[in-house]
Amino acid sequence: MTTRLDPMVGQWYAHRDKGRPFQVVAVDDDGSVETQDLDGDVDEIDRDSWFSMSLVATDEPETEPLDAAADEADGQLAADGGGWREPGAILAEAENTTEAVDELDDLMD
Repeated sequence: MTTRLDPMVGQWYAHRDKGRPFQVVAVDDDGSVETQDLDGDVDEIDRDSWFSMSLVATDEPETEPLDAAADEADGQLAADGGGWREPGAILAEAENTTEAVDELDDLMD
């Protein structure tokens, strides 16, 4: 079955047989449709292929697209310094040398 849904930028769609949602992010002047799925993968579909696919319009998925989740994770890493500590800082913060060596060993595992 083919679709008669015109591609609309910002609208979410799903393949009837696969069910994987994707969003239309652009429609080019030549009629090609650019899409992005939840994994962040971008695809370009020519106009004829778009209308030969079996699609349904869907609501925006509950989960965050990959880009939003990655941006949030990057922001958290920047806020806490990326979790990086200089080995010398570990030694300086340790109560004794044995504690520092144990902590460095744990980091190496």
